[in-house]
Amino acid sequence: MVFSDKCSADTENGQLVSPNRTLLAANPGQKHFRCAGPGYADNEGRNPSRIANKMPSHMGCLTVAFSRRLSRLLVLPGLLACIGCQLPNLTPQPPYDEARAPIDQFFAAFNEQDIEGIRETLHYPHVRIASMTVAIAQKPEDYSIPFDRLIEAEGWDHSTLDSCELRQSSGSKAHFELIFSRYDATGEPYTTHKSLWIVVKKGGIWGIQARSSFAP
Repeated sequence: MVFSDKCSADTENGQLVSPNRTLLAANPGQKHFRCAGPGYADNEGRNPSRIANKMPSHMGCLTVAFSRRLSRLLVLPGLLACIGCQLPNLTPQPPYDEARAPIDQFFAAFNEQDIEGIRETLHYPHVRIASMTVAIAQKPEDYSIPFDRLIEAEGWDHSTLDSCELRQSSGSKAHFELIFSRYDATGEPYTTHKSLWIVVKKGGIWGIQARSSFAP
C-alpha cells in the first residue's frame, strides 16, 4: 500500500484510521487508500455524489488538507484586523495645555481690550473668516479690533470661553472647536457663537494662525 504524502494515517486492527478517527478501507495490494465519508471516493473507487467520476484516494486527502489551509487563510485577515484595532495612534500629539494656552491668553487680553496682548497670541499671516469676509493680517500692526464699535453696537462688556474642544491635531498643529459668549454690563449673556481656531507651533511657540467664526 502506498500512502499519499499529503495525508497522515494511523493503523487500527489492520485498517487505516484517518486523523479524525474515521475508519478507512484498505484492501491487500491496493496502491491507494480511499477516504471514507461524504464527498470522497468509497471503497469501490466511486464518489457518492459523482459515481461516474472516480476520485483517486490521494485527491480526497488533498481536498481535506486544502480545506484546512483555506480555513486558516480565511481566519488570518480577521486576526490581523483585530490586532490592527489595538494598535496605538502613532501620530505625535501636542500637549493640550501648551496648544490651548494662546487661546486662553487671547480671551484674557480681549476682555482687557489689550490689543498688543492679543497680537502676541497670533501667528502671521493671521486669517479670520467671519461675516462672509476673509481678513488677513500679514503682520501684527495689521491686526486690530474695533472695541468702541463693539461696545456701542452690542453693549458688550466681556466675553467668556464656554468650551474649547481639541478635534484634530499633530505634533505642530491643533484644531480647536470653541463656544464663546458675549455679556453686557449687567452680566447677562446676549449672544453665543461657535468657532474653529487653528493653533500652530512655529519656532517652538504656539500661536493662533486662523479663526473661522459665526460671530459678526
